[in-house]
Amino acid sequence: MNPLPPELSPEIRPIGDEVKTFVVNGDLYFGVTCRGLVFYIIRGHSIQTDIPDVEDYYTYMWANCKEGFFLLRQHFYMGVPGPWFLEAEVIPTDRTPAFFERIREYFIGHPRSLEEICGPGHQDTGTVAPCPGAGL
Repeated sequence: MNPLPPELSPEIRPIGDEVKTFVVNGDLYFGVTCRGLVFYIIRGHSIQTDIPDVEDYYTYMWANCKEGFFLLRQHFYMGVPGPWFLEAEVIPTDRTPAFFERIREYFIGHPRSLEEICGPGHQDTGTVAPCPGAGL
């Protein structure tokens, strides 16, 4: 589903790949998914939606990467953080410098849109498979 404003005309491409690791090396900050996708983060913004249950909630990251714009999600359960998932790529019709900020502001004002884009959590659907070498 695409809950984003039509005037921005973005396409949403679901990914749903677990992030195997994040790496900080000098000025580089990048992530690597279980399927081998590498994404170089230029700028990121953490977005916390309402937390109705402090023992079971999600946090999100909106990331401007060299490869595109991505939405990531992490599940916290019983105080334990789960793995990050690269949930979706948001593809603008016109990649302008203001796009990242406009979508970030939209997410902050419309937090349910994050849930709509990401769908049910991977642990809820049974789609979490072990990621070989996670955390390496």
